[in-house]
Amino acid sequence: MAGTIASLLADFSSPIARESSGIGLLRAVKVTPETDPEPQQPVVDRQAEFIKSVEARVRAEEREIARKEFEDAIAAEKARHLEDMNDQRTIWVEQQALQMSAQIATAVEHIEANLSERIANILRPFLSEAFRQQTLAEFKDVLATLLSGRDASLLKISGPEDLLTAMKSHLGHYESSIEFFSSEHVEIRVATQDTLVQTQLNSWSVRLAQALEG
Repeated sequence: MAGTIASLLADFSSPIARESSGIGLLRAVKVTPETDPEPQQPVVDRQAEFIKSVEARVRAEEREIARKEFEDAIAAEKARHLEDMNDQRTIWVEQQALQMSAQIATAVEHIEANLSERIANILRPFLSEAFRQQTLAEFKDVLATLLSGRDASLLKISGPEDLLTAMKSHLGHYESSIEFFSSEHVEIRVATQDTLVQTQLNSWSVRLAQALEG
């Protein structure tokens, strides 16, 4: 009985037996290394991306359309404003040209009428009616020569080109006695020199003196 029990017990006194019962068992176990799980790939929603792309493209097209419409509206407003300005200037030029031309014509006519009347009154006590009329007619011819600008311009007018063009159309035969100069500012100056007036009147004065002496 005792022998039987002893045969069943392991002999722990032997190194070989201890190795077989301890470390040997550990060696018999196969160790498999643990691997990290693969990261889960995100689920791509193709339809959502397509919708976003379409929406972005539509918004960009709408912005471009709005920008173009805004630029067109600004350009149209500028063109309308410029057209209004041109229309207003055309009206102003015509009004100013008509007014200035009428004033020039009236002034020249008054000069001629006043001088002729004064000369006639001066000559009345010295000359017969017939000769006075003849002398007065000659004086009017001399004065007409001065005012016509055939020998030299009577007036010099400077101003914007469109205003000068409009004035010429209203001055009639007085246009030939006026020199026109393009300028930003309007100016009217007397161009006839004193020497020219004296030369034109000398011949008439000589004939008048001869008539008075005779």
